[in-house]
Amino acid sequence: MKDIVGKVAAVRDPDNPDARAKATADPEKWWEANTSEPLGYSALLAAAAPKPSSRQAMLAEYFEPEDGEDDSKGPTAAHRAIAQLVKRGSIRVILTTNFDRLTERALQEVGISPQVVSRPDQIKGLKPLAHSQVTVIKLHGDYADLEQRNTVDELETYPDELQELLERVLDEYGLIVCGWSADWDKALVRAVEGTRSRRYPLFWSQYGPFSDAARALTSQHDAVVIDGKSADELFTDLVRRVAALDRLTIAPITRDVAVVQLKRALPDPLRRIELFDLVDQAVTPIVDHSTPEYKPVLATSTTWADTFGSNVRGYRADSDTLLHLLANGVFHDDGTQDHLWRRAVERLVRLRDTSPGTYNEFLEKLRHLPALLATWTIGVAAVLSSREELLATALYCPEWTLPHSGRTRRGPAWYLNPTGCSALTACTTCIGRGTGPSSSTPRATG
Repeated sequence: MKDIVGKVAAVRDPDNPDARAKATADPEKWWEANTSEPLGYSALLAAAAPKPSSRQAMLAEYFEPEDGEDDSKGPTAAHRAIAQLVKRGSIRVILTTNFDRLTERALQEVGISPQVVSRPDQIKGLKPLAHSQVTVIKLHGDYADLEQRNTVDELETYPDELQELLERVLDEYGLIVCGWSADWDKALVRAVEGTRSRRYPLFWSQYGPFSDAARALTSQHDAVVIDGKSADELFTDLVRRVAALDRLTIAPITRDVAVVQLKRALPDPLRRIELFDLVDQAVTPIVDHSTPEYKPVLATSTTWADTFGSNVRGYRADSDTLLHLLANGVFHDDGTQDHLWRRAVERLVRLRDTSPGTYNEFLEKLRHLPALLATWTIGVAAVLSSREELLATALYCPEWTLPHSGRTRRGPAWYLNPTGCSALTACTTCIGRGTGPSSSTPRATG
């Protein structure tokens, strides 16, 4: 908003070189002094780019990263948490007034291709909502299309096809509302008002004071109000709570049972697929729980130490079953399954392949802790079983470097070396002081 206000100021006062800087410093004050209507998204875009074509071109620069630019314009923690909830099956329809593609990108990151509606002419060919893994309905269009709805006049009504689809969603699904002021979107407000009876609950998360329209809607539908949470906080917390419920309802295979199954499958060539699945499924929870929703990569100076320690304990607990499988598997194997142990490490190494957006360097590097523990376990088991060739392979493969860094790819002996990585050095210091988990050290058993 600051940047767009600055552009409006520069256009209105082209002879003043300080116009943009002055407006950007206090956009509310400048807007009040130079316009006759309150500062809002609709009024701002109407002033900056009155025509749809110019509006589309202006908005594109805020949504599309330039060459060489980092992922600061990428999905937020909230987008990625919503994607996790979709993957679990908890969310089937997403209504959004935004016209960026961050929701779609977050879904694609977890392997989901969403059904997207951004124009009325797409509605006729829609797969039934109940048969789609997720449908993203972009009520105000997509930034790349000229058919955007931004100004007050454009937000006054929706096309008939979109209105009908919206009313069906409001009638057939429960709603979690987050980050919506209800001030400008008149057609959407009327649609929610017109829902005669809600068969499913309405949860409304509000960060800051309610607008009059929002207060009226929550009162009308007896909404459950969630105060004082940002979108990132709300949805990441929801992911953790849903995961806790899952753990109560699903009886996971225990570590000791997994080790017994491995010992039975290891010498039997006919059970190679069972062995593969056993090890692969032990890696999957580590990967799933390594996202910023579970292991934060950003913390303040006062919470950094607690977050770091919590992440260390979390990674160690998540890795426990896998480390015991690797210790026993490598010790008892004759080399036939070496590719399987290496694959586990390769999956863990790739945890740092995706950028988490804004992050603390040490918390981000800590994402390689499971790979370090797995490589260490393989190396110790290889030495105990006199399989030095596997130890050498574990130290030099797989080669890796941070994507887009331009650095030379090197082996685990370099990028997983605790003495060469400040985050992992801090981690071993934490464990050495007794702050690590209490679970037993992985060991091979006869």
